[in-house]
This record gives sequence, structure tokens and C-alpha cells, in this order.
Amino acid sequence: MSGPEEFWGDRGPPSSAGEFAGRLWQIGREAAAKKRQVVDAVRLVQEGKGRDELRRDFEAELAAQRMSQDPIWVERTLDELEQSPADQMRKKAQNLLLVGSTLGRLARSRRIPDAPGWMNPPQAANYDGPPRRGDKVPVEVDPYATDCLDRALESAPGHVGDVQALVPVWFDWDTDAVRRRVAVYIGPTRVGALDRKSSESFAAVMKEAEERGGKPRSMSPLARAKHLDPPYLLVVDLPEGHIV
Repeated sequence: MSGPEEFWGDRGPPSSAGEFAGRLWQIGREAAAKKRQVVDAVRLVQEGKGRDELRRDFEAELAAQRMSQDPIWVERTLDELEQSPADQMRKKAQNLLLVGSTLGRLARSRRIPDAPGWMNPPQAANYDGPPRRGDKVPVEVDPYATDCLDRALESAPGHVGDVQALVPVWFDWDTDAVRRRVAVYIGPTRVGALDRKSSESFAAVMKEAEERGGKPRSMSPLARAKHLDPPYLLVVDLPEGHIV
């Protein structure tokens, strides 16, 4: 979305809290319906295909529907496609329990707690970006960063069990100038890097931060992904309008 007008459509922004909640709920329903269409389209062609092929089918179908790429949603949906109906029901029940536990913990604390000190970006990482977000892209996770990612999943505010969390990250240019990639950090630990194309798309954000004398920071979803090696998905929002 490029601004409030595009987000809220021809009717414009809501004029009351009640209308805000109702319109937001409607937007959520429409997004869920579009994702169901994506799943239905992939189901039609899934027979005989492996997980990597189906992942590419999901990415292509999201692009065809002009929807943002969402690697964590794709990975979770691939898991569901591999499960029996009974396993799907069991997994949904487990997820509801985990989410309920998380909401209960947040309700008792009356707010989302601050992240542990070790996770916080350095003072130099003071630029919040990108302000307008496009596709979500996975970080190429460093194999030696698994201990940090385990710890982040367990201790991030609002974490859902040890399955998924929203974690503070910050960005810097990789020290290897030949490759010119954007490195991703949690606290002092480099946990991975964006690939070359995503790094090029993120270059404008890096430049804007540098012009302000800082480095970019953001909140990024982190999830376990047992079919990947290392078994994590850390996802970063690219600026809107990037070309991959």
C-alpha cells in the first residue's frame, strides 16, 4: 500500500473507532479470501510435486494475484498440505492453545513487554524503515546463529511458544565489500544476510539511514521451519515498489 487512501479505498479513512474496527476486520477477511484462492490454485496442480516445486508455485500465484510475498505463510501452508485432516485439526487446536497462552500472558502484563536488553539494536541503529513495505523476503540465516535464534524465539515479547516471535533486528552493509550484501543482526549477533537482489532493493533504505547518521532497524517475524536448514525463517520487509 502506498498510503492511507489506497489502504482504505474509495470510502476514505474511518471516522470512528467502531468503523475502524469493522473496516479492519473486513480488510482481514478479504486478505484471507485471497489467500484461500492462492491455496486452491496450488492444490489443483500439487499432485506429484515436491515441496520445493510447490513453494515456487505459491510464490508465482501470490505474484499473479498481486499479493505481497509471505515466506512464513507459505511454509506453514506447505506444512498443512502435507498433513492428514486429523493432523490438521490437531495442529489448529495446538495453535489455538499457544495463541491463547500468549494473549493471557500479555493481558496479565497489561502491555507488550520490552525486549530483553541483549536483543536491542545499538544506539546507532536509530532509523525505522522501510516506511512503506512491499514483499517479505527471507534472510539467508547463518548456520552458527542458531543459538541466538533459539534464544530469541524463547524470550521475545509476545512469542508464541517456541514457534514464532516478532524480534527487533538492525541492518548494516556486509564487511565483504565484493559481495555488497545487507547483513542482519539481532543485538550484537550477525544472524544472516539478504541475498544480492534483496540487498539491492534495500539499498535506498540503507542510504536514507546513512544520511541521518544511523543504520536501519525494524521488527521482523522469526519462525521455526523444520524443513529448512538451518530450521528458521527470519523475514524482512522490503521497501514498496522494489523489483526482484
